[in-house]
Amino acid sequence: MKHLVTIILMVQLHGLNVTGLMSLSDKDELPPALPQDTFIGPHNTSEIASFIDMVFKEEMERLHVPGATISLVRDGEILYLKGYGLANAEQGLPVDPSRTPFFVASVSKLFTATAVMQLVEQGKLDLSEDVNHYLTAFKIDDNFPQPVTIANLLTHTGGFEERSLILAAFSKSDMLSREEYLTLGKQPRVLPPGRYISYSNYGYTLLGYLVEEVSGTPFEQYVDEQILGPLDMQSSSFSYPDSLMSRLAISHLYAQDTWKPLPVLYANVGPAGALISTASDVANFMIMHLQNGVFRDKVLMQNETAIQMHHQLFTQHPRLPGWCYGFYEEEINGRRLIQHGGDINNYASLLVLIPEENVGLFMVINGGKGLVFKFRENVLKRFMDHYYPSRIFDQSDEEVFYMDDIKRFSGVYRLNRYSRLSFEKILGAVLESRIKVNPDRSLKLILPPVLDESPSTWIRIDTLLFQNKKDGRYMVFYEDTNGHITHVNFSVQVPINAVRISWIHSGIFNLCLLIVILIVFLSVIPGWQIVWVVRKIRKRSKERDRWEKRIRLLIILVSGLNILFLIAFIIALITSVEKLTSDYPVEFIFVFLIPIIGTIFTLILTGSLFPVWKNRLWTAGRRIYYTGILLFMITFLWILHNWNFLGFHF
Repeated sequence: MKHLVTIILMVQLHGLNVTGLMSLSDKDELPPALPQDTFIGPHNTSEIASFIDMVFKEEMERLHVPGATISLVRDGEILYLKGYGLANAEQGLPVDPSRTPFFVASVSKLFTATAVMQLVEQGKLDLSEDVNHYLTAFKIDDNFPQPVTIANLLTHTGGFEERSLILAAFSKSDMLSREEYLTLGKQPRVLPPGRYISYSNYGYTLLGYLVEEVSGTPFEQYVDEQILGPLDMQSSSFSYPDSLMSRLAISHLYAQDTWKPLPVLYANVGPAGALISTASDVANFMIMHLQNGVFRDKVLMQNETAIQMHHQLFTQHPRLPGWCYGFYEEEINGRRLIQHGGDINNYASLLVLIPEENVGLFMVINGGKGLVFKFRENVLKRFMDHYYPSRIFDQSDEEVFYMDDIKRFSGVYRLNRYSRLSFEKILGAVLESRIKVNPDRSLKLILPPVLDESPSTWIRIDTLLFQNKKDGRYMVFYEDTNGHITHVNFSVQVPINAVRISWIHSGIFNLCLLIVILIVFLSVIPGWQIVWVVRKIRKRSKERDRWEKRIRLLIILVSGLNILFLIAFIIALITSVEKLTSDYPVEFIFVFLIPIIGTIFTLILTGSLFPVWKNRLWTAGRRIYYTGILLFMITFLWILHNWNFLGFHF
């Protein structure tokens, strides 16, 4: 099951001996921590070494991280480069920041965006052009009046459905071609383009395919020749060459006091997440972007193109951070960062640029325990607090009262990035946030547990605008023409959009309802056995009439089928997870037949109860009892329908 979670989520203290390769001239004893000088940001290499080594050691111990690497650049130079811990725990191989490649996952999107902007600069791609203009082998849906443009894909505003099950394969031979993925895994358009942020691996894979279409060169080859080669990134590739895979930092899961290696995942969404690279290689990429397209004597992009790429190009609201082309924005301690993180198979990476300071930071780890992405969050927060202390954010002290009902903002909000049409919709249940109204008319935002964030308090500063009392971030609501709240936007890790859903469709309500229904189903068979024993003792017949016998058998049958479906679905996930990465196995066809059969018998049961009520065959209590069980069965079907489990929704 852990592999399924890895694929889907693409989206954990013992002491740990941190060993590794030191870079620069720091292979001897660590220098003592030095006080900050008058310069803003990282400057003194001895102080940098002392501070970063301390932070990495503490955070690696906290999450049981086996290996990590970092590169820090400023003003066109590498300030710090180091590997920590083990690339392979079983073999005891240390991390070398120049020779040990890691999967960087979605940081790959920055290279894809760079390739696209090169072709835009050459006039081969037009940011405002309909994507279908460039496609020949297939077309994306045209079910909205507005076309999906290149700019929409770059800013994750194409409005595509998000599905995860065929994102990667467990062997190179099982990988799908780019065209196979884009057709077999075709993501329907479910939102109007250019209106809402909805993060999309499919969209970036489509961008990589467009690079192939207009350049006449396979994507991997294009990136090698036009980006990796000029940047002297010799230990980086999108194509998994044996020469690099033999040096790869293996991903690990920390469990039962040991690191367990995880199998390699081969991304079917190559342009969205297949890059393997080293800290030293990524340093060159950061330098090029900080120098607006120039690296040493090579010009990869014109100055104007790079500046355009780094500017905010889409946001849901002027007060919110948004998306650039490839990068997303974040504000920490009053400073603007553009960045991208990546997660796959327990690797967690992050590339951060601070343009106004000409500073870049990259880090990646190869596993650990629990929510390993917390490593990069903790390191970045400590880095910013240390080198760029907090600036005071603007906050009005004037109390403003609004006549509308503050309770209209409360409710359940689901992250826009979920499947609406396939059985993967169930994953949206783990991406639900709740907003409650505090007694002082402020709002409390409770994020999903998977994000591991504490509840936060937000005060109202405008009709639909709220501000975080602690860090100054903003949260914006949207309403329809009737004044009903439909969406909320805020930034947590990345700029996101969440759609409001009714409580009856929320994951927590459906889970509680399912538990009650299962208790009823599980009580049916032994319940009737108890009734049979009581009747034997009282010397009554087994059934008072043929209707009771028929209804009793139907209830047992439907209850059994419903329980069987849940068990079969879990077993199918466990046994067929690897097949799900490249296709939809036949096992799931049989699994999803079960609720269809259960639905047929539920309808028969419904029809059988009509004459019982019409002719008043039993006492009112017995009729109500049997009808109550039927209602639980109908509710179960509603739950299956709500989460796309009723039918073949792949």
